[in-house]
Amino acid sequence: MLKSTPSSQLADAIRTLYQGHSQLGPTIAPKVFAQLNPSPSPAKLNSHQKLFSERELEILTLIGEGKNNREIAQKLFLTEGTVKNYVSQILARLELRDRTQAALWARENIGNG
Repeated sequence: MLKSTPSSQLADAIRTLYQGHSQLGPTIAPKVFAQLNPSPSPAKLNSHQKLFSERELEILTLIGEGKNNREIAQKLFLTEGTVKNYVSQILARLELRDRTQAALWARENIGNG
């Protein structure tokens, strides 16, 4: 996190870390994700359509783009709580510990859509 990070975001990040999750700041996440291969394979996308609902795929794709819950909620016209529930379901289904792993998984398996 940068020194200029608002205190509310810093508090959210600390709570996230305390719960055992990792977090990439909004300034570094795009740089990390830019290094990953963004091209999805149609076969992979079709297999994931069976594993996830359309909404879960949308959220997973946005996580892969480095979006936080608030940004995802605004883009999809959902509440942050609803997005958090979806993220929890996605993490459980993929047996991942945190959204950073989910973002990496999404970039590798789904790409930018």
